[in-house]
Amino acid sequence: MAFLLKKKGVLAIEYKDVKNYFAGKASAPSLCNVRDAIIEIRKGKFPDLSKVGTAGSFFKNITITQTEYSELLKKFPLMPAFPQADNNVKIPTAWILDNVCGFKGLRHGDVGVYEKQALVLVNFGNASAQQVKGLANEMIACVKEKTGLNISPEVEFV
Repeated sequence: MAFLLKKKGVLAIEYKDVKNYFAGKASAPSLCNVRDAIIEIRKGKFPDLSKVGTAGSFFKNITITQTEYSELLKKFPLMPAFPQADNNVKIPTAWILDNVCGFKGLRHGDVGVYEKQALVLVNFGNASAQQVKGLANEMIACVKEKTGLNISPEVEFV
């Protein structure tokens, strides 16, 4: 894997949480400011790893056609979407898991979904890999049943 780094790259501050973080600030943020903002935002969305085990964001966001999105809007009029350069739209999987399927804060014994972020599966102590995968499969099936969309894990299973 290789990375191409730029000395004068464009800052990505169009994400809602980042935009809100810098709303009302007089000057444009620096690269260091954006880094600090992302760290602060993530602290509010992800559990403290010294207390709860997690792999972070478990599922990828979904990209669908504008036509598919228009159909989903009929059933879920508040569903957000982010236009992409290829005329498709990106749907936040967290929104579906929380607002359509109601998974945020769900707990099955030692495995669950983080109370502040529906994309984050957590191990509260002694959950097995099978229990985590079982919950993930339950979430995948719910999204498919209620929206017709296929979500996939962002994590890699080893």
